[in-house]
Amino acid sequence: MTYLADGRQYVVIAAGGHDRLPSPKGDYVMAFTLPGPGRLDTATYRAAGVFTGEMRSGGDRHVTTLTLRAQGDSLGGTIEFTVPAASGTLSGHQAGDTVWLTGPFHSPERRCDGALALRGELANGGRLLDGWLMFTGPCSTGTPPDSGAFGLWRK
Repeated sequence: MTYLADGRQYVVIAAGGHDRLPSPKGDYVMAFTLPGPGRLDTATYRAAGVFTGEMRSGGDRHVTTLTLRAQGDSLGGTIEFTVPAASGTLSGHQAGDTVWLTGPFHSPERRCDGALALRGELANGGRLLDGWLMFTGPCSTGTPPDSGAFGLWRK
């Protein structure tokens, strides 16, 4: 099926398993569109939203909340993590299911500033963002830069 709404053309397909095929049974409707003039294609920025989970670096485990929003042709947002408490602002971009983010953060608990770089992949239909991270600056606990991994679930 195809239809027009708000000046954009949508293509919708019915997808799912069948009782005679070796795939799981299911009924799904998938809608696809291309960006319209002056519009942001929300499918391009599936990473926009709030994610919670944890980051691990060295022996540290940080409970994390990442809030991302589309900003024109890029992504921006905030990050907050615990043990030690820290927060910062991030900017970056998304290409397909890959997300790159960088930005400064501040830890009042450790009285230091640093920088964070993340590269993650959206998985599980966009509900999971996982990948690697790198901390640099005086807040690093090991030999700078500290590297690690993260796994964040969409709230």
